[in-house]
Amino acid sequence: MIWLTWRQHRLQAVTAAGVLAVLAIFLLVTGRQMTSYLHSTGLAACLARHGSCDSLSQLFENRYGTFLNDIAYLNFLPMFAGMFWGAPLLAREYEQGTDILAWTQTVSRRRWLAIKLTAFIAAAIVAATGFSLLFGWWFGPFSQLAIHGGQSRIQPYVFDVQGIVPIGYTLFAFALGTAAGAFIHRTVPAMAVTAGGFFAARVGVQLLRGHLFTPLRSVHALVSPTGNVSLCRAILDPRGIAHCITSHGYHQLDIYQRLSRYWPLQGIEFAIFTALAICLLAATTWTVAQHHGPRQWIAVVRAFGPAPSRPPAKTAAPLPGPDNTPAPRPSSSPESLIRIPASPSETRYAGSTVPEQGLSSVALPPT
Repeated sequence: MIWLTWRQHRLQAVTAAGVLAVLAIFLLVTGRQMTSYLHSTGLAACLARHGSCDSLSQLFENRYGTFLNDIAYLNFLPMFAGMFWGAPLLAREYEQGTDILAWTQTVSRRRWLAIKLTAFIAAAIVAATGFSLLFGWWFGPFSQLAIHGGQSRIQPYVFDVQGIVPIGYTLFAFALGTAAGAFIHRTVPAMAVTAGGFFAARVGVQLLRGHLFTPLRSVHALVSPTGNVSLCRAILDPRGIAHCITSHGYHQLDIYQRLSRYWPLQGIEFAIFTALAICLLAATTWTVAQHHGPRQWIAVVRAFGPAPSRPPAKTAAPLPGPDNTPAPRPSSSPESLIRIPASPSETRYAGSTVPEQGLSSVALPPT
């Protein structure tokens, strides 16, 4: 069964491995370049002395800071696992009608599903863990610098791609895709539901993240304004602008979470998505084991198109009964009986005599 699982899904596995390999090569190459730049420019030594490294930090930001702008795209990786691993797992079996063959062999439905889910979940955990560790190493130089507004690992988009939350995201996306395929029985609609559901869950939890713990507030004078302010247009010096704005009663309010809350936040978010994944996998197992089809409460989801239905089995036409059998018509002419030779060598010609015992009679209906 394990070999069969590999044969059926080797294309998905090879494709995912190729994408992760390309991403890993990029992170390794750029990570080594950033680490080398820190030591060659003396920025690492300056940071170790806790000196003023603003100019060197700015140079580092100008050279490698653009990489941080693309971090948000990495949040799609768990969603792709749900769309291309989870959604086709059962939906394709239903679409192609191979579920009848797969679930009528010596392997039961529960065992078939258990082996498939175990293989995919193990691969998802390994891939998410490896990516999280690699990205954490790659982000090390950025975490040492106060750039991008004090960029740290607790900031949005950076928090989402390291630690243990990528594992929870991947498990949830895969479970969501599998459940969608089990209920909808169509691959493309299941993929669409997976993308929409994953996006909604991620946005909802991310909005909730800042309120899991009471946020801290800090009010202080402006020291680094982002641009000119109409109140102090005449002052060109940035420090003068900050002093002018502060003298008019304006202050800066920061609402934030402490960096020490990083792992508690990671644990809570991981638990939320893992619990959702367990519930979805339990619903999928129950649906497959009981062989329940989609219910009417998901009719809105099935608006993408009717699920493929198997053609009804062809039944043989009923044989006529004794009452429906037509009675044979009696023969009315003696010509309805003809004689044919009993063997191919005997031929009847006009006026010839053929022995009676060498002929057989065949009844023909009257014309």
